[in-house]
Amino acid sequence: MASRTRPADLLRQLDPGPAADAELLGRFVAARDQAAFAELVRRHGPLVLGVLRRLTGHPDDADDAFQAVFLTLAKKAGAVRRPDLLGNWLYGVAVRVGRRARRGAARRRRREVPAVNAPEPAAMDRTPFDAGPELYEELDRLPAWYRDAVLLCDLQGLSRAEAAKRLGVPEGTLSSRLAGGRKRLADRLARRGVALSTAGVPAVLGGGRATAAVPDELITKTCGLVADWAAGGAAPAPVARLADGGYSMRQVMLAGVCGLVVASAGAMVVGRTDDPAKPTDPAKPTDKAVAKAEPKGDGKPVALTDRPRLRHAIDLEFPAPGQVVWSPDGAAFAVRGVVPPPPLPAGAGFGGGGFGPQNVLSVYPYPVVDDNKLGAQVLYTPSRLVGFTSNGKQVITDLRESGLVSGKHQLFYANVDGSNEGNRTVELDADPTTGYAFAPDGKTFRTVYTEAFANKPGRVEVREVSTETGRTVRVPLTAEGAFGVVALSANGKRLAGIGADDRVTVYDVDAGKELWSKVVDLKRLAADPKVYQPFGVALSPDGGLLVASHGLCIPAVLDATTGEQAAGLEGAEHVQLPSQPGSLSADGRLFAAAGLKTIRRDDDPKRPGSNNAYPDVNHFLTVWDTRTGKVVKTWRGGRGDVAFHPSKPVLAILEPNGEKARLGLWDFAAEGPDKK
Repeated sequence: MASRTRPADLLRQLDPGPAADAELLGRFVAARDQAAFAELVRRHGPLVLGVLRRLTGHPDDADDAFQAVFLTLAKKAGAVRRPDLLGNWLYGVAVRVGRRARRGAARRRRREVPAVNAPEPAAMDRTPFDAGPELYEELDRLPAWYRDAVLLCDLQGLSRAEAAKRLGVPEGTLSSRLAGGRKRLADRLARRGVALSTAGVPAVLGGGRATAAVPDELITKTCGLVADWAAGGAAPAPVARLADGGYSMRQVMLAGVCGLVVASAGAMVVGRTDDPAKPTDPAKPTDKAVAKAEPKGDGKPVALTDRPRLRHAIDLEFPAPGQVVWSPDGAAFAVRGVVPPPPLPAGAGFGGGGFGPQNVLSVYPYPVVDDNKLGAQVLYTPSRLVGFTSNGKQVITDLRESGLVSGKHQLFYANVDGSNEGNRTVELDADPTTGYAFAPDGKTFRTVYTEAFANKPGRVEVREVSTETGRTVRVPLTAEGAFGVVALSANGKRLAGIGADDRVTVYDVDAGKELWSKVVDLKRLAADPKVYQPFGVALSPDGGLLVASHGLCIPAVLDATTGEQAAGLEGAEHVQLPSQPGSLSADGRLFAAAGLKTIRRDDDPKRPGSNNAYPDVNHFLTVWDTRTGKVVKTWRGGRGDVAFHPSKPVLAILEPNGEKARLGLWDFAAEGPDKK
């Protein structure tokens, strides 16, 4: 007897259920399927509108921002790398657009002349548990693995099993991340005066106005706007501005910074006023602006101070400091650190998931605005900061698979605003040993490949590599040498190395030749051949100045072009940390280095034959004036990374601070132009 198909089974075959986000997004990308896009708006609209209402505080502003978010989705649909996490992607866009809408509304209210008896726009009520903008600010600051778990489970209401499936992790790992994210979010809100328990996080995020019913008129209006755009039409100006500007957090943050009047390199910044009754004629800058623009005195370098001012201090969300790197124009800096894994849930054992330490990357504007990040990324391990792209829109990190014969070596380009669209990975055709120097146009970079480490003679190459393909374009320098360490200047024009005999050799990379090689007097304080003595070489950004050290010594300052040695640095009885050779300011006038002070003792009977020089347990950080060799400033501590601003005498100091790391920005200008 033939089997019969039951009606219920037939209905399930005819109606397989709602299409996944990836399918709907694919249909829109392939054929501009408006029905598919409308379904995405209906599906994710409540989440987006709830976020925007909380951020803007006014329904009209929220409606405009709502349209801008989905216009951004239409424009970027083909670039969404994880369609299965579309809700998280839309949340990130909504937060950025909502912040821009709130700032724009505040500027309009300041500039508009209030009409007589004109009512204020109706603001939405807030309950004691409605954290408003603070909630999303702190949620945005969570590491990505915590934030994704909280967004999926608490904001979008997914089960733990479904959230774990979307993130591609075991359910135990998801539970661990969710618990850690809720606790951190509650703790951070508590520090801002918003009382919220860990157990209350899901209710606050998922209940009340966290999700909002979207009026049919708003859905129709949004879908019509996208349809017009897809047909070649133009979106309304307010919505277009929010979509274009709100998508880039970096543009938003730097726009606020630009209101500060900063004069540098002889450029004149025209003052402005927000008072509509007193407009400033851009053709006639204010006297104050002219005074800042004109060079002072006879054009001598800015006077330095031995009492640098702390411009800003940031407590970072990781305990182990890593690196700090400035963008080429100095408008931003990136900080890399290591975050330990969250604890496994109780009873999970080894089968409950978990994951190892992760590198986290945060980007900040300079000057810093209320500790607000431009963005953040979670990176694979091991990785290290390389630098920024020439336009400052992406941070480049070095991803290595060390210890593997077939290990890969890649550069990862991450957007400074924390978004994933446009991020890319470039696999290199060889494994660089040290240093990256990017060309001004960003199309190539120079790096060093060498087998000359450990003081063994070997081949040293400086290669020029394409940033698009990772393939070597040319080899501008090939040399032979025996070096303990080599360094490449930031402009890629000088290569320097130092060997065990304290011989320093400098090469002109463009000419492909050696400039000079000589043994320098490092005033060695102790030399024990049985103990490894770390090497240090630091070059100024333009390759004109060099500082060399080897073990317990007084580092030598040399002219990188001629090899002429200046006076030794006073009070520099220390050993430089091998991973941190120090930093020279843009003009080469200041040199900062971390190290260990040394003390002298009589022969230690417990250690016959000791060299009588022991490193003190206390680290220190010193800044010298390279022209005079005089100490400008010394701090006790400074075990982390240091990096000078690319054009100002401002030093970034990254150091451990208990369970967190701290970054301080110290200004050595006697009269700094960038006062807050």
